[in-house]
Order: sequence, then C-alpha cells, then structure tokens
Amino acid sequence: DKVIDVQALMGDSTDNVPGVPGIGVKTAAELINTFGSLEELLARTTEIKQPKRREALEANAELARISKQLVTLKRDAAL
Repeated sequence: DKVIDVQALMGDSTDNVPGVPGIGVKTAAELINTFGSLEELLARTTEIKQPKRREALEANAELARISKQLVTLKRDAAL
C-alpha cells in the first residue's frame, strides 16, 4: 500500500517519472516506513538529519507530488 509513495520518491526512468534526485529505492522505502506517507514526509522534512537529503526533499517537494500522480493508477476510467 506504500509502493506508490516509494515510487514517487525514487522515480522511474523507464516511465519518465522524475522522483527526487538522490533518492534511491532503499532510501525511499526507509523514509516512507519512517514517516508513513509522502505527504507526511514532506510536512516533516525538518526531522530529517541528513542535510543533503533534507534539502533535496524540500527543493523537489512539488516534483515528488507530480511523480505520485504519474505512478497512481486511475480506477475511475470508463471502460
């Protein structure tokens, strides 16, 4: 249930999902497990101890939100 948030952070070059620069799969999974969701993580960036990671998240918060929209499957599409 947290795969979408992890993918939004790490991105996916195959599908042109940008993600947050410098955040890979292990870091993304760790952050989402710690904070619970992408929005909670972005709201609490001041709690991140690594300065480069915190700066990357703060500078690319909107990019992470757009990436989440890109990896979310739409379930309300007409068939």
